[in-house]
Order: sequence, then C-alpha cells, then structure tokens
Amino acid sequence: MVLADLQAVREYVRALFDEQRERAQLEAAPPNGSVSGDAPARAAFWELLAPPAQRRLFLDLVADRGFWPRLRTLVGAPPYAFLLPSDDGVLNPAGIGMHRAHMTRQENDVTPYAAFVKGHYEDTLGRLYKIVARRKAPAAQPWEPPVAGEQLVVDVRIRRTSLQTKVEAARGKRGAAAQAALEFPRPGATVTLRATRAFDAIEGAHEAIGDLRVLVRVGRVPKPGAPVARLVVDVT
Repeated sequence: MVLADLQAVREYVRALFDEQRERAQLEAAPPNGSVSGDAPARAAFWELLAPPAQRRLFLDLVADRGFWPRLRTLVGAPPYAFLLPSDDGVLNPAGIGMHRAHMTRQENDVTPYAAFVKGHYEDTLGRLYKIVARRKAPAAQPWEPPVAGEQLVVDVRIRRTSLQTKVEAARGKRGAAAQAALEFPRPGATVTLRATRAFDAIEGAHEAIGDLRVLVRVGRVPKPGAPVARLVVDVT
C-alpha cells in the first residue's frame, strides 16, 4: 500500500489493528495471545508514527475495552515512551505485562531493544537508528525527510552478541568493521544513514530522504554493556 500523508498513515495503522482484533476474535485467541499478522501491525505502529501520533492512536484504542486483550501483541508491554506522565493511570499495566508497575517510561529512558523492529535508519555497519525527537519540527513524522541544520535526538541500537564475539572483536580478530559495529558512534563522528525498509509503504520516502549525513554532538549510554544509546545529532 502506498501512503502519502499522516492522516493516511494513521488510518492505515488503525486498519491493521482493527483487522488483527477481528482475526483474534475469529480464532478465539486468549488475552495477550498472538495471531498471524500481529508482527507487521506492531512494526507499522512503531516505525511509521512519531510519539504524539502513537499516543493519540493508543488512547483511541484503550477507549474500547475490546482492544485491551490485544495491546500486548500489537503494541508491546508497558511502560511506553510515547505516553505522557499524566497518562500513567490510563490502564492497569499489570493486565498487559506481568509485574509491570507503570504505563509511562521515565523521561530519559532509551527506546527498548525490541521496539526498534526495523528502525528508521541504518548505517553501513548495520547499526539501527530510531528518531526520538526533532528539535525544529517536533510534529514531523519519522518518514518526513530531515533537512540540513536540523538537530535530531535518536536512539541507536547495536546487535546483541555473545561475550566471546565481543572479546574477539575488541582484540581485532574479526576485523575493524566488526569491531566498529559493536560500538556506538562517538561525539564528533560523522555518520551516513539510509532509510530502512520501514518506510516502504510511504510514497517517495526513500527518494526524498536519500543518504542522510549526521554529526554526533552528544552520546549517552544508560549503563555499561547496554545495546541502545541516545545521541543528539546535527544533520549536515
């Protein structure tokens, strides 16, 4: 399906969710139990909508109790970064994910590893990038091309790998590229990004974005060994 604007994208994602709800009812799926087609619907939600649009759709969904048993498989388990602190009481998080205490994430939390799906961008080393915020255009969607001079907040994910692979890469036994792929870009580094297949449904997105060059200004790793870090980058 080819989409051209935010309204069409929202309707597309909502239609996917409605279809999955109907499928789950027909198959008598248990609450929080997945059915065929859940993964593409979840990917569309996480990849095609910016946090404000995700929040709007999510609140529309939870207003209908019939969607509650589908939230775990279509959106994932809470807490959710797209919700505001005032949304924390919108539902009981333990009903979606066992032992979950909050619907909202802390302000500085990075994107969960699983929420990247395909990500928004990738570099030549296979590291995935997800736009978290756009300073000049906070309402812009992920598939709308950033422009030169724009500052972005992005989360970057490196592949999870075994300790042995990390040690071998650090010792140079797997080549320079393999070692760099397991490290986060550092402040001062220039990185070339290309849109992932997440934007395939958006008409002209890949052509409009092309190669995106960014300069890393700030980097923050939440804890040693974490596979996701937060960067502030300038589009050059």
